[in-house]
Amino acid sequence: MLARISEDFVRMIGRTLLHYEILEKLGSGGMGEVFVARDSKLNRRVALKVLPAELSGNVDRRRRFEREAQAVAALNHPNIVTLHSVEESEGIHFLTMELVEGETLSQAIPPHGMVLERFFDIAVPLADALAAAHQKGVIHRDLKPANVMVTPEGAPKVLDFGLAKLAEPVEEGADATQLPTTSVTQDGKIVGTFSYMSPEQAEGKPVDARSDVFSLGILLYEMATGERPFQGDTSLSVLSSILKDTPRQVSDVNPRLPRAVARVIQRCLSKDPGDRFQSAQGLKAELASLRGESQSGDLAEPVAREVRPPARGKGKLVFGGVAALALVILVVWMLNRGGGDAGPATTATEETTQATRSSRSATDGRKRIAVLPLENLGPAEDAYFAAGITEEIASRLAAASGLAVISRASTQNYDRSGKSMQDIGRDLGVDYVLDGTVRWQRGADGESRVRVTPQLIEVASDTQLWSDRLERSMEDLFEVQSEIATQVVEQLGVTLLTGERNAVEARPTDNLEAYQEFLRGKELTTGLLAAKDWPTGIEHLQRAVELDPEFALGWARLSIAHSQMQHFREDVSQERLTLARAAADRALDLQPELPESRIALGYYYYWGRKDYDQALDQFARVTRPNDPQVLEAVGYIRRRQGRFEEGLASLQAAAELDPRNALLIFDL
Repeated sequence: MLARISEDFVRMIGRTLLHYEILEKLGSGGMGEVFVARDSKLNRRVALKVLPAELSGNVDRRRRFEREAQAVAALNHPNIVTLHSVEESEGIHFLTMELVEGETLSQAIPPHGMVLERFFDIAVPLADALAAAHQKGVIHRDLKPANVMVTPEGAPKVLDFGLAKLAEPVEEGADATQLPTTSVTQDGKIVGTFSYMSPEQAEGKPVDARSDVFSLGILLYEMATGERPFQGDTSLSVLSSILKDTPRQVSDVNPRLPRAVARVIQRCLSKDPGDRFQSAQGLKAELASLRGESQSGDLAEPVAREVRPPARGKGKLVFGGVAALALVILVVWMLNRGGGDAGPATTATEETTQATRSSRSATDGRKRIAVLPLENLGPAEDAYFAAGITEEIASRLAAASGLAVISRASTQNYDRSGKSMQDIGRDLGVDYVLDGTVRWQRGADGESRVRVTPQLIEVASDTQLWSDRLERSMEDLFEVQSEIATQVVEQLGVTLLTGERNAVEARPTDNLEAYQEFLRGKELTTGLLAAKDWPTGIEHLQRAVELDPEFALGWARLSIAHSQMQHFREDVSQERLTLARAAADRALDLQPELPESRIALGYYYYWGRKDYDQALDQFARVTRPNDPQVLEAVGYIRRRQGRFEEGLASLQAAAELDPRNALLIFDL
């Protein structure tokens, strides 16, 4: 049978399909045989891939293939080979693609790995190509050296982008060790080439963009060392290695490699997708930054060290009742299913979200934006810093009355993997998305710098409206935050009033050490699932105001943390109430116009004293328009007062700006 198929392909040489004259065979793969052909209409040479007969013979599968091929053909990137068309002639179905001269990446990798400059010349464009495709919702699924061509000019070109998804299931009886290069997309089926699979691919689980990041990590490892990180004598032993083994440290295999580069590669190869770079864009930004440091001579000398995935803390619930917990978990599960397979839970979530948007008076006429968590490109212990920068930028944007900014509670744990920009916009109910990366770089001389790469995207058209790469001394951190917020406001055509501009450009403290303590404390005292961390967070906040007694924002947050301890019965002492009031008063004395100062005193009356009229009076004085935190607090106070219609209206308005807050939707 195989001999007959091979003879059939040999007979293709010299044949003409439509206006394509087949000249020679170029290669073969799981998706069929590849030939060099001449396009007589345009007088150019193209690559022509003849599809397997089992794909061509099934009408439904072929139509799905053609539909999905349109998405791949829409990719336009200098480092992705262009798919021209899907054709049929004389019962033969084939693809026409850009013909790339050069050698495969596997041929271009020296036995002991590439020199650093050459490594970056290949790695950065590859990551950029992945990022561009992922932004369009296309995942490669079969990234390997044989699917990357290196042109005579030295530029990489990714082949077969997205075609792994277009492949069809093998028969149930197929030998697992003999699966073709590209296979199926159904759960429980393996897709891809064994040596370059992600762990989730190897287990037959659904994959997203982070799977491509893992596969690219294997390529980067091989480019840097000349070796594969996961090896074995058989396909099954390779799969076992991918699932269980920790590869040798890159720096041990290639001691010439700088530590920072080794760390990036090691992070790509994390078994848990959550511990990898969460986007190829973030990986590309880090590689590009390291290349710049290498060219300027600032890249640190090689020092081999173990890189561990970030530790995952465990918290406790602070509200009682097994039944209530079960219901909350159900809501969380329903929300997290958004964008997945259609089903009753997804429908219920959509109906709940639509119900919370029944009254849009709070946001009518305003442009809605979500600030997604900036990806931390530094060590895991810097995660609080990236989270703090994200929230500070969102807070500055929220000062603009022309913007409706989605709450952190809805964005901080939002899983965007595998979702298109339209999916994200629908899930969060926004018109625009701001995301990017952040890296805190500590110099050997003690100087610290911060690098932020923001990008503003219009959801409907999936168009990048603005992006930048801001690198400043840590002393200029607040200017970076202000510059990003100002650029977003200007790009969206929103006019700032005088008071709003002051809020956007505010500098909360001149003491950066105090600000670092504030960010740590705020991160540890945010959320109801880790009350064990609250005392430590309060210590950081107390340290922040000791370092800068004029730090009004720090005093306000400290007051809220004290009131929180009392309300959730972690400490119901009078001393705790006294501390909460003293901190709120100090914030008001320093900056009475600061929204957080009034919010702090409002929570003191609401959480601490249960004086609801006084609390409502303070929340009414908050100058930030339609703050979801304030709307939520007012809703709960109205509920406690028995004014349910008013409480419901406030909670619905809060849900407009916090659409994926499971507890809020549960209470609604």
